[in-house]
Amino acid sequence: LDGPAGMTTEAWWYTMKIHGRSSAIGYLAGARDVVGSTEHESFVFFGGPEIVDAAEEQPPEVKFICNPHEEADEHRQLHFAGVDTQYFNISVIPHTAGDQLFEVNSLSAFINGYGYELPENARLKRLVDCTFQMVKAIDLPAGGNYEQTFDIFMGPKEPELLSQYGVDEVETYGWFAMFSKPLLWVLHSFYFLTGKFSYGLAIILLTVLVRSCMIPFSRKAALSAQMMQHLQPQMMEIKKKYPDDLQRQSQAQRELFSRHNYSPLAGCLPMFIQLPVFIGLYRGLSVDVALRDKPLIPGLSWCSDLSAPDKLFYWKDWMPSMLVDETVWLGPFFNLLPIATMILFMAQQKLFMPKAVDEQQQMMQKMMSFMMPVMGLMFFKVPSGLCLYIITSSLWGIIEKLALPKPVLDTSKFDSDTKPTLAFGGAPKGFDDAAIKVEAQRKRDEKKKADAERKKRLRDRK
Repeated sequence: LDGPAGMTTEAWWYTMKIHGRSSAIGYLAGARDVVGSTEHESFVFFGGPEIVDAAEEQPPEVKFICNPHEEADEHRQLHFAGVDTQYFNISVIPHTAGDQLFEVNSLSAFINGYGYELPENARLKRLVDCTFQMVKAIDLPAGGNYEQTFDIFMGPKEPELLSQYGVDEVETYGWFAMFSKPLLWVLHSFYFLTGKFSYGLAIILLTVLVRSCMIPFSRKAALSAQMMQHLQPQMMEIKKKYPDDLQRQSQAQRELFSRHNYSPLAGCLPMFIQLPVFIGLYRGLSVDVALRDKPLIPGLSWCSDLSAPDKLFYWKDWMPSMLVDETVWLGPFFNLLPIATMILFMAQQKLFMPKAVDEQQQMMQKMMSFMMPVMGLMFFKVPSGLCLYIITSSLWGIIEKLALPKPVLDTSKFDSDTKPTLAFGGAPKGFDDAAIKVEAQRKRDEKKKADAERKKRLRDRK
């Protein structure tokens, strides 16, 4: 029994389909992939490109879902076999009597068509028509007969629909399923709460929810940045004291950070928290068939599919094909939302990047400025729903920093009359004991004066 052939290849030039085998690091899925499930393995996935690569081997390698050379019976007891695309699946599901399972001698993935000339372009190899072949040997007496019944599932990869036929595993989210599934549940909930007006509005509400939960971490990151500014003079003194000894510099800085209970990673906390959310949402938007053909704004032809790039206009007719062909990075449509994403990134950098205090920071800031256009190119063919999330998140970050009161680091809690204990010789050059004590006394006097004035104001009110 041969599997289905010629399944739809829609969206092949921009989608990044998730490889369904978690152990296949570095492997790519294709426009058509072969899937299956046995009693031994609940889900088997062979991406189209790896089936093509196996066919190009000399001699050709066979990709077995049920290997005829396996002796264990559970390897051959088949639950289903199918061909899988980005949003659709066709699977063959055998009927059996009672608890008896359907056994095959072999089940293999292969390229449909004999003598097929494989394309040289790696991206075009994703388009090769891949399917499966099921073999079951039957011993029949003269005049005998054999009958086997199958269900054929042909439909979209909607979770509730897939579960009715027992093919739930074909909807895969990769390693970030633990983030993707809850985020999609919240997204669908917002969609229903807003009267099913637009998934674009639901994505905006999801972004607001995520960023609202992150406000405490953003405030902590802002305080961490102020702490770094506060410690900068002492760090410069450390570099002056040990200009040629990086190990001593590092140890002295660690002791300085420890004394002030400061962690350089605290400033990166919001980014670390957002990263799994970002990747989880990217995976979710790339997989969820509910967003297919759902517009950002109902009635507009622009951005009419949140699972695809926004496709402002078609430019393949007048742009060089080496830049805008389906097989290259940009693709045949100009997309507006990735450009807006890049502009907002650059605006955030200009507005909130602290002034560089040394050559190393200047170099890092120049590298980040260079990375902005690169990030715009990286996002050029991602789902427009993901760009909408990034744009909303960036606007929220700008509004949060401009509208909310800026957190102020309380430097009075630092014991200024105690020298920093630094390795290899105590305080670095430039720390003057008398000056430190005078500064500490001045701060104590200012605090006493402020307390006296506050008490006087309280008495006057009474």
